Amino acid sequence: MPKIIVDFIEAIRSVLATKLRNEGGTPYSHLRSCFLRYDSSYASALSADDLRRAMILVMGLHMTKEHCNAIVKHYDRKGLGVLDYKLLLNDVCSGMPGFMTHSELTAQDVMEAREQVASNAFLPKEF
Repeated sequence: MPKIIVDFIEAIRSVLATKLRNEGGTPYSHLRSCFLRYDSSYASALSADDLRRAMILVMGLHMTKEHCNAIVKHYDRKGLGVLDYKLLLNDVCSGMPGFMTHSELTAQDVMEAREQVASNAFLPKEF
């Protein structure tokens, strides 16, 4: 992984740690809000200009056009000239403690959680 990407991921993690401490939420929710707010093409992907605006205005990072172009080039797997949200999220969340990351639940996970809640004597039961 190029140094600029490592530095970018480290900076995002640092900002997210502060945001989680001060505002709550998850890394998923904070990154998702950046993409939803600044994705001018509505494709769940950010162009270099969109990325620059999002990182400066939401995350408070100092980003130049050259930085953004290099980052988008690294995360552009389909050759569309945009940063893929899922790829960035995977890199940001890898190595973070499990409680700070978002993961999709399977149907089996949901069923197990419901059974666990149903067997908990401290929780009120439905009528």
